[in-house]
Amino acid sequence: IQILSPNTVASGARGSLVPEGLSLREHLLSRICVQPPYFALTELERDGEWVQARAYPLAPVDEHGPFSHAEAARHLAIVGSCAVSLRSPVPGKVYYPVMRAYYPDPPRDLPSAPAAALDSFRVRGRCLELDVRRSKATATTELLDDQGEVLHRLVVDYHVIPERQFTQLFQAHAVATHEASGEDPYDAWHALAGYEERAGGSLVASLGPVDPRHCSGHFLGYPALPVSVMMRRAIQLVAAGVRRAPGLHHARIELVSGSAETQAFVFAHETASLSAHRLAMSHAGRRQTWHCELHGERGCAASFEFGIDVHQNVHQALATTTAFNRSARLAG
Repeated sequence: IQILSPNTVASGARGSLVPEGLSLREHLLSRICVQPPYFALTELERDGEWVQARAYPLAPVDEHGPFSHAEAARHLAIVGSCAVSLRSPVPGKVYYPVMRAYYPDPPRDLPSAPAAALDSFRVRGRCLELDVRRSKATATTELLDDQGEVLHRLVVDYHVIPERQFTQLFQAHAVATHEASGEDPYDAWHALAGYEERAGGSLVASLGPVDPRHCSGHFLGYPALPVSVMMRRAIQLVAAGVRRAPGLHHARIELVSGSAETQAFVFAHETASLSAHRLAMSHAGRRQTWHCELHGERGCAASFEFGIDVHQNVHQALATTTAFNRSARLAG
C-alpha cells in the first residue's frame, strides 16, 4: 500500500534541519512518533551521516553475552529511525514502524568466551535509503562499546507513514496513554506466565490482552506492542525450550544470527500469543535454529528466526547444587 505520494514531498527538499534553539534530541522527538519512555537514548549527536547516542540497557537474563539482543534491537531501531528522519523531507511527524530487520554479519565460530554485561553502550545509525514512492526506508545500525569496537550490527527496513495518514488508518485503536506519569514498563524483565508444549515439540505461550501501560511511548494515543518487546518474549520462550533438555536446566542462549518480519500491529487490549519451535540443531546441540511467531487478533503479527549458541551456565548450576546440598544437610 502506498502511504505517501510524490506530492507529499516539497520539490528540492533534502530533509529536516535542526532549528536554532533546539537540541538534536528535542528536534528528533518532534519528528518521530516513538516517544519516552520507549525512546531512551541520551547524548544524541551527529557525526556526518551517522546519528549516534548512548543507551542504558537491562542486563541480560536468559542470554549469554554482554547485552540483551532484544534491548539492542530496541535502541538500534530507534537510532536508525532518527537517521532516516534527518534525511526525510516529509513535513510534520512521521511513524517509522519496523518492517524487517536482520543481522548482516555471518555467525562466528563456536565458542565465545563469557563477557560481563555492559552498563551502557553506544548506538549509531545511518540512512541507506528513503523511497518516498514506496513509503519505505532502510538504515544500517551499529552497537559499540566505549572503546569504539563494533559489537553488533542490525539492518532495519521501516514503513514511512506520516502522522495524518497513520491516525486515519488506525483511528479505531486510539486509546488514552499516560506517558507523563513517569512509569517505565521497559525497565525490568517480566517473566512469561507459562507455556505449553504442543504436538511436534512446539511451545505456545499466551500473552493475554495487551496492557496499554506496557506500550508507553509506542505510540502516544495509539499504544501498540513494540517489536523489541515481542522479541523479549520470543527469546524467553526459546530459552525455556532449550532448558527442557537434560543437563541444560541452567543454560543461557546467545543469538548469533537473526531476522524479524512484521505483518501487523498488535494494539492495546488485543489478545496475543507466541509460538516457538526448533528448526535445526548442530554441534552436538550447541548451535540451534528456532522460529517464533507472535499472533494477534488479525493473525500473525511478527515472526522471528534466531540462530543461537547454547551455553551451560556453570556458575549458576554450581550455586543451585550448593544451595540444594545445604538445604539437604539442614533437613537432615
